[in-house]
Amino acid sequence: MLADSVVDYGSATHLNMPEARLKIVLDFGVHSKVYTMVLAEQARMLTIGKLAAIAEISTDSLRYYEREGLVRPASLTRAGYRLYGEDSAQRIQFIKHAQACGFTLAEIRELLELREHTTACCSDVRRLAVEKKLQIEARIKALKTMSKALDIMISNCAGDAIPVGECAILAALEEAKSGKKP
Repeated sequence: MLADSVVDYGSATHLNMPEARLKIVLDFGVHSKVYTMVLAEQARMLTIGKLAAIAEISTDSLRYYEREGLVRPASLTRAGYRLYGEDSAQRIQFIKHAQACGFTLAEIRELLELREHTTACCSDVRRLAVEKKLQIEARIKALKTMSKALDIMISNCAGDAIPVGECAILAALEEAKSGKKP
């Protein structure tokens, strides 16, 4: 059985009584409506383990997302356990999908903030998506250049039982290190 609680809401300055303090006694008895509502609300909440299982991520990842400000528990139990709302699973799926599209956690945080901002519009999100696409295309171009360089080194390698000191690939990498072209 939960004991009655006294909630102190601070000074009553908004009531023009700065010297007074607002206190409300909440009855959490078994037969009270508050107790019943608290139990019903907690029944819909998810522990960190349940949320991680539903979202198919580890609890460590979930804690990391929480430290990064991407996910927040809706409440804590008296024992200090995190409780998450049902919407947290959808939020984690959003995070995972955004990561699969190449967004960093910082960029995902920005997308989530835009989603919650009433003054934001679709063009703000589009701008971030266009920036990410350009970054990905630049990375692809760099990877293609690396792949071509490896193709040249591989084609110059006889692949025989030549001593490693005469390996064409190692020689090409040494030349690249010294500024010479392979």
